[in-house]
Amino acid sequence: MTEWRYALHDLRTSRLLVDHMPFDISEYTIMLMESGVLNATLPLGDAGIRIKQPREVIVPRRTVLALYRDEQVMWDGIIWTRRRRRAGGENNLVVSAKETRSYWDRRFLRPELGYGSAKTLAFTDTDMFTVFRALLADGQNLTRNGSQPGNLGIEPGNNLSGTLISRIDIGTELAAYRGYLWATYGQLFDDLAASDPGLEWRIEAYLGASHELKRRLLLGSPRLGTPADHPGIVTFEYPGIIVDYEWPEDGESSANYVAALGTGEGDAMIWADCYHDQELDNGFPLLEAAVSHKADSNLQILKGRTATDMGLRKGDKVVPSITIEGYPIGVSPGDHVRVRIEDEDWWPGSSQVPFEAIVRVVGLRVVPGPHETTQLLIEEPRAAVAVA
Repeated sequence: MTEWRYALHDLRTSRLLVDHMPFDISEYTIMLMESGVLNATLPLGDAGIRIKQPREVIVPRRTVLALYRDEQVMWDGIIWTRRRRRAGGENNLVVSAKETRSYWDRRFLRPELGYGSAKTLAFTDTDMFTVFRALLADGQNLTRNGSQPGNLGIEPGNNLSGTLISRIDIGTELAAYRGYLWATYGQLFDDLAASDPGLEWRIEAYLGASHELKRRLLLGSPRLGTPADHPGIVTFEYPGIIVDYEWPEDGESSANYVAALGTGEGDAMIWADCYHDQELDNGFPLLEAAVSHKADSNLQILKGRTATDMGLRKGDKVVPSITIEGYPIGVSPGDHVRVRIEDEDWWPGSSQVPFEAIVRVVGLRVVPGPHETTQLLIEEPRAAVAVA
């Protein structure tokens, strides 16, 4: 039988404070490009809990809640809030926590020696992952009174993206990282992730050789995780490990005509357009979208943009909801998985040849405990498009 353990650690040192605190946890999330969240309730009317000194060890900002499943770290996050509650017969403590990446939204790349000091980080033809790690190291290495209060012990790794980038000032355009901009490290990480060709990042907790809680940075470019064409892709089946599913098809934001709008105003504006004739010839009504590309002044480039924009807009948006029994061992946010469904009421013939789709998991919503289930949070198939 699967055993769950909810331990408390010190954020800066990872020192174990309480081996198991019997929280009631309804669910938690593990996310790819945002912080997963957890809410937990601790009953306080029991002498066995009072002896663990919950008021002293559950300290917002300082305490980490780590979830262990059969002694494997499944989640760790910073307790940001605690709320003592006595109402309607309830006698408990409610805490809210977010994954460790949330810490970097509370830290600035800034001058460190007070007013009059400055900080600049510049890079020339440097691997994109090296730049990311340099930013992380800058945040972790700040020294105050002989200690490093921002060092969470995150291991940076050493893989490379193969993409060289520069972050230097050119003329009047500022591209180096400047302390006077007071940007958070989280913002800088995400800006780097959004640059071409892009990257994805996570902070993963694990147990070290001496059974201590450790953290490591995971980087992938342009994506993290198992690709769609991987020969060992995990398969989930219904009926089978899938306990329920939804398969929505949303056509409200679809388009079969797209205009790409370039530089200029009024009748002088440069623009190009594209039709999805196959849909129109098959009887679908005309649905239109206009997309802003105001930095583009070349008509041929705009024509190429229309093909990309059409690819993002055509057809119905399908973001299924898949809930499985237990926990998907071997699947992490970023991985592609295969979904195989037999459902004669919707896909006739699927009992003989099952319906199949490959989707990308960008998060997990887990219900821990004896009746464990996991909802796979699926990536939307379209990127956001700015509509003029």
